[in-house]
Amino acid sequence: MPSTWLLTREADDARSDREPLDARGLPVIEVPCVETSWRAWPWAEAAGVTLFTSRRTVRAWDQAGRPPLGDVVTLSPASERALLEVGLVPSLAVEGGVVALAEHLVARWEVLGRPPTLVRYPTSNAGLQTPEQRDAMKLLSLLGEVDRRVVYELRAPERLALALAAATTFGWSITFSSPSAVSHFFAALREARPPYQVVCLGRSTARAWNELRRAGWPEAITTSDLRSTLHEVTA
Repeated sequence: MPSTWLLTREADDARSDREPLDARGLPVIEVPCVETSWRAWPWAEAAGVTLFTSRRTVRAWDQAGRPPLGDVVTLSPASERALLEVGLVPSLAVEGGVVALAEHLVARWEVLGRPPTLVRYPTSNAGLQTPEQRDAMKLLSLLGEVDRRVVYELRAPERLALALAAATTFGWSITFSSPSAVSHFFAALREARPPYQVVCLGRSTARAWNELRRAGWPEAITTSDLRSTLHEVTA
C-alpha cells in the first residue's frame, strides 16, 4: 500500500503540491505546519533594489496595493514565478538560495563600478534568525545600506500536535517548503513511525530537516521544484 503524503504548507499553497500526487491516486493529508500573520509593507516609495526571496514577500507587496518599486531581484523558480504572476519582471533571478542571489548582486555591482546602492530586504520573523540570511547580509552590506524588515510572521498552527499524531500513525511521507515548517513539525511531534520519504524545497529547508530528524529517519531529498520532484519520487 502506498504511503500517505503529508503536505505541510498552508492550504492555498498546498493545492499545487497535490496535483502530482492526486494524478497518481496517492493518499494525501494536508497538515499545515505554518500559518502566516501579515505586517504592513514598510516602504511607500521606490528606491534602490528590492530582494524578493519568497512568494510570501511578493504577496505582502501585492496586498499592500503594489507600491512603487525600484530594481527588483529574486530567487528562481518559485519567487520569480510569483513576481511574473503579478506583472513584475525581475532584472535578476537566481537559483540556489539567498546567498547565491547576494553573490550575483555583488558581481553585477562590481561590473557597474561599485555605485552606492540601497538594498531593501523584506523577510519574515523566522528568516531573521537563519544562517543563510546572516551570510547574505555580509555580502549585501558591500553594496551600501541594507534595509531589512519583517513583512510577515510565521507561527505554528493551534492543534498541530493532534493533527500530526493522527497523520503519522501509519505509513507516511512528507514535504516541507520552509525551515519554519520543519521546526514547528518537530516541536509538535510526539511518537511517530519514521517517514518513507521526505522532500524539502530549498537547501535551508533540507538542512533544517537533516539537523532535526530523529535517529534512523531518512535524509531529505532537496529540490528547487517541488512538483517536479514529487512526480519523480512517486513514479
